[in-house]
Amino acid sequence: MQYWPNRWIPVMLALIILAGCAGNLEQRKKQSQAARDVGESYLIQGNYTPALRELIKAEKIYPDDPILQNFLGLAYRGKEHFEEAASHFKKAVELEPDYAPALNNLGEIYLIQKKWDEAIKIFKELSSNILYSTPHFADLNLGWAYYNKHDYITSAVYYKKVIKHYLDGFSKDIVYIKALRGLGKIYMASGNLVKADKIMEDALRQAPEFPPLLLDVAKLRSALGKRDAAIAAYHKVIQVAPGSDLAVEAVKALSALTPGN
Repeated sequence: MQYWPNRWIPVMLALIILAGCAGNLEQRKKQSQAARDVGESYLIQGNYTPALRELIKAEKIYPDDPILQNFLGLAYRGKEHFEEAASHFKKAVELEPDYAPALNNLGEIYLIQKKWDEAIKIFKELSSNILYSTPHFADLNLGWAYYNKHDYITSAVYYKKVIKHYLDGFSKDIVYIKALRGLGKIYMASGNLVKADKIMEDALRQAPEFPPLLLDVAKLRSALGKRDAAIAAYHKVIQVAPGSDLAVEAVKALSALTPGN
């Protein structure tokens, strides 16, 4: 029989305890991930309440998971609890500083909250990150933030950067349309309605049922004296986005354009 010197007994006990803790931690991580996966499936379906229930359960088991914290932020954002969403996106970034999706989501919350300077700081970081696979998303958001700060020159720089990205050969999608719309809004705000009209109508030909663009086109047509075309665009807004705030605005505009009807 082998005897251990007394001085080694505490060391061996500590190692046994550490091994047990490590095993317990891995078990907790697995249990948390199982609940997280269920929560993610609800998120994908847009079912934010059951998603939140599962994600909170996962957080109680193991909170130090950046993916989980990002999912919690998305669930709270879906329920329009923006402060809670921001808190979880921040936690995700604290746990993993280069976690770009969480950083982007935090920036988007700042846009919703109209915290333009905070949003700009985040999106500039993403735009300049050579490892970030979609810097044109960040540039689009920078264009919007600067537009709302009435810095139209800087806003136009970022919108044109997004447009160039697509003209260099990338497949055009809704981000391209949003960049065209953003540039058109800059021209509208600057009083250059002819340039705005050219860009907005081009965007509309490519995305004829994009409600925010339709509403802007309707306003622009009205400003240019194209009454019938404006009325048609307002009706289209109501058709493609019934019950929305955009539709309510379109109804009010139609009442002004067609009094008595």
